[in-house]
Amino acid sequence: MFSNYLIYRDKGIQFRVTIYRQENVQNPLTAHYYYNPALILDPGSAVCSFNSFIKRHEVTFSVITWDEEFENFVISESNRKLGSILPRSNL
Repeated sequence: MFSNYLIYRDKGIQFRVTIYRQENVQNPLTAHYYYNPALILDPGSAVCSFNSFIKRHEVTFSVITWDEEFENFVISESNRKLGSILPRSNL
């Protein structure tokens, strides 16, 4: 299975996104591509508090599990690396 990776940078965070291509399809325009969805922690949302029920401190924060900006990044960078336009439905 073909794989490649992209580096995503946004709002002070950076992580690697691995892209996998469907096997046994030679034409990159007809192959399907897969990548793991991102789970991005929002550092500005962290709150520390004391839970009086369990008598312990807790830290809570928001996470972003899907983001249109992230999806657009993956599509545009994949197109740039492949040198051709992939149909959005193939990624």
